[in-house]
Amino acid sequence: MEKINLSKDLLIADVMDRWPETIVVFLNKKMGCVGCSMAPFETLSEAANIYGLCCTRFINDLQARINSQEMA
Repeated sequence: MEKINLSKDLLIADVMDRWPETIVVFLNKKMGCVGCSMAPFETLSEAANIYGLCCTRFINDLQARINSQEMA
């Protein structure tokens, strides 16, 4: 199993395209990133900042979701 290390500089759209299971994390946090026209241009760090989230915790939540799907 490949260890996924997400970077705060990854683009939102790239993350959702590569790991669609992360979409639920964005939705659970009430983020409008899913379907947003800015998703191809904004990073995870920028999105966390826009929504007032701790970037580290947000990325950890995304990674946990990816890891839980890979173990299934």
